[in-house]
Amino acid sequence: MNKSLILTTAILTFAITSHALAAVHPFWGPARQGTATPILRGSTRTLQHPVWGSAGQSTDQAQNQNIPNAIGHPYYDKQATAEYADRELARKDRVCERVKKRFGADRSVFERVNRRLQERFGYRCVPSVITEENIEEAELRIALSPFHPVGDTIVKGASQIPVLSTVFSASCAQDVTVEDVHITNFGPGLVSDIPYLWISIDGGRASRLRALGRNKDVQLRFKRPLFIPRCESVTVDFFASISYTALASARHTFSIDSADHIFTDATVTGEFPIVGKRFSISSAKTGKISVNYLDIDEEPKLMGMDDEVIGRFRVQLDNTEDQTIHAVTLEQRGTAFDGDFIGIYLRSTHGHARMTERASFISNDLLTLFFDPPQPIEKGGSIDLDVVANIVANTGSTIQMGLSGPPDLYAVGQRYGYGKNGQLYGSHVEIEGEPKRLQIR
Repeated sequence: MNKSLILTTAILTFAITSHALAAVHPFWGPARQGTATPILRGSTRTLQHPVWGSAGQSTDQAQNQNIPNAIGHPYYDKQATAEYADRELARKDRVCERVKKRFGADRSVFERVNRRLQERFGYRCVPSVITEENIEEAELRIALSPFHPVGDTIVKGASQIPVLSTVFSASCAQDVTVEDVHITNFGPGLVSDIPYLWISIDGGRASRLRALGRNKDVQLRFKRPLFIPRCESVTVDFFASISYTALASARHTFSIDSADHIFTDATVTGEFPIVGKRFSISSAKTGKISVNYLDIDEEPKLMGMDDEVIGRFRVQLDNTEDQTIHAVTLEQRGTAFDGDFIGIYLRSTHGHARMTERASFISNDLLTLFFDPPQPIEKGGSIDLDVVANIVANTGSTIQMGLSGPPDLYAVGQRYGYGKNGQLYGSHVEIEGEPKRLQIR
């Protein structure tokens, strides 16, 4: 009788122990779907891996960890435990390698896949093991654009002169951000010959208008830091205007002298100095264009129609040559934010014919509107233009839309606006007065 009782007790003890071991795994914890924290018997250490870390551990915590040699367990042999752990690590390594190979190029998709892995299997993958040995630094390569304009002889007062055209390329390691570019003029011309210099990207002005310093150099800062995604390139053009009283026969050549003249968060490489083509100044002068700001009767209304007038100016030509307006760059100097007015365009004040494409919104207080088609004006003639938008927010704030400098009106003269190989140069512009400051009501 005592032997039967002892045998029964032994069988029940074995069954209970087996059930408990089935419910709690010595490495990954309870056998429930979605369990992230491992429960270990006989040890408080957590299984670590240099690529995907421990179950439930974040990406940053998982980096630079080492796998322990063995995990103690009161019921299992240490060697068997280590072999099982190695198999699990190898399996997860294979999964993570496939995930990185297929989705690693798209960070958003990679994170969504990681969330699913965390929810279902309790671990995450990271793009790579970050150590001092294998960190690949971001690199920015600067080169002269293959479409750089040729050297030319340009008349006094001309604007939109492409003095240097470059290509900024980011390596495939990381994204790159550029803040400033320092350029130098080493031609024999005078500093006063060049009143304005600026950066242009995709035809729009991307920096403020700056003049040459006494050392014939200038540092141009992007209105908003230039962001270049990894493995991509951006064409960065540098433009200048020539003074109406520039020295005839003067010559100018612009360059980026060294990598130190690019202010960025990456290592800069390239065949420096990067030098543009030399251009000379002739004795002739472009036609003269005058810009006068006009009065606006009504303040723009919030959530009004799509034709709220937020700026108005007149373009007047002298009798030198016919002109064709190609683009106007506007600057917003009021207190309204970029997204407070949308659907911006230029139209004729008389007849309300729309002359430019409709821009979605102004960006960083700057907006370039291109005429489609370009607007011709006969010499001695004029045209009145309205800046029109739809006001969507910020009652009580102010809007002041105008040109920040003469180069912001790009009009090509029929006589002096055409250079070698079909290059187009803008004419001399003079701005009178200030744009009216309007309050959103």
